Amino acid sequence: MCCCWRRGRLLPVGAVIVFLLLWWQAVEIFDIKPFIAPSPVAVAKVLYDRFDMLMTNLLPTAIEAISGFALGNLAAISLATAFVYRKTMEEALFPIAVMVNTIPVVAKAPILVLLLGNGMEPKIAIAAIICFFPTLVNMTRGLRDVRAEQLELMRILSATPSEVFLRIRVPNALPYLFSALKIGAVLRRDLARREAPAALERGAQRLIPFISAKEAS
Repeated sequence: MCCCWRRGRLLPVGAVIVFLLLWWQAVEIFDIKPFIAPSPVAVAKVLYDRFDMLMTNLLPTAIEAISGFALGNLAAISLATAFVYRKTMEEALFPIAVMVNTIPVVAKAPILVLLLGNGMEPKIAIAAIICFFPTLVNMTRGLRDVRAEQLELMRILSATPSEVFLRIRVPNALPYLFSALKIGAVLRRDLARREAPAALERGAQRLIPFISAKEAS
């Protein structure tokens, strides 16, 4: 057991070290320019030299990401629960959710900036919208995809609807929820490269063109 635990921890660490060494050697051998792909040593040097600036801009980005992620997923879980118990609500609102999800981020972002201003609010709203749809779809399926035998057993035991929800539907939906959370986290990470420039007063995204310009010069 201990050997398996150590192997599970050491293999990823070893893979990361090998990757960094290959990255470093590729930059040195092919003479890749720093603004295209800086070496790990250059990245570490920038992190050390500009640590204060990076941390100052990282905090707003972390707040925006976590707040949007939490709000979007909480709203999706609440609406998915309503969909399971109110079929007419799902038929009425699910097409609207699909329609909003099909609108590109670059089209939604300027509208939210105009409505909410240039602070954190539009970025939190964008993050919440992006995380919302995968969680809504997965949670609706997970809460509803319960075996008939389980529901029949709970009915025989005279379980209340809340007991059925907490003891049967929620545990059944957890794998679906965690899959949706992974998707939402990846989408939120990619959003950092596409947020509206007008909204970037502070944050890690604002540093990308600044640092790229410095490296290119």
